[in-house]
Amino acid sequence: MTSPGPIPITPRGFTLMEMLVTLSIAATLAAVAVPSFSTWLIRSRVDSQAGSLLSGMRLARSEAASRGAWVVLCPTTDHGASCSTSGANWSRGWMVFVDVDRSGSRQAGSEALLQLADGISGNLSATVAGFTDAVITFSPYGGLLQGGAPAAGGSIRLCAGSGTSGRQVRVDASGRPSSMKVTCP
Repeated sequence: MTSPGPIPITPRGFTLMEMLVTLSIAATLAAVAVPSFSTWLIRSRVDSQAGSLLSGMRLARSEAASRGAWVVLCPTTDHGASCSTSGANWSRGWMVFVDVDRSGSRQAGSEALLQLADGISGNLSATVAGFTDAVITFSPYGGLLQGGAPAAGGSIRLCAGSGTSGRQVRVDASGRPSSMKVTCP
């Protein structure tokens, strides 16, 4: 038996030119995709924080109506021990609690803590409008109260910078919370 002869070896891999063309196409695609991804990431963060705040407001209103009691949502300075006196300071978190004595501040031993949320994180800012103080109170009928009296409503605008799209979480006089997209100043 005779052998058919040497088997030709075919080169495998890429040439330098093929590699450079592939890398330039990948770099072009990355340059186009990165800004879009960054914008999406910021928008997703704003939407998530607004959704969490909206959820807290809905919980407060629902619990006020179901318990027949005053329920408060407020920013906190010490992760649940007391409400912040500044309505603009939502960065350290917020809490929802049953306000048995209608004081607008939580008595740790006697007033139930319903929710404790982390604050607004990242480079987001919160702008409060329409609320006379930091404490947002829902009456036993689900309506909005400020300082113990019926309130006209208010909003908290979450923004990641000027010219970007943000979210505004609003509570009307009936206590109904809602969220909408806004353009940040």
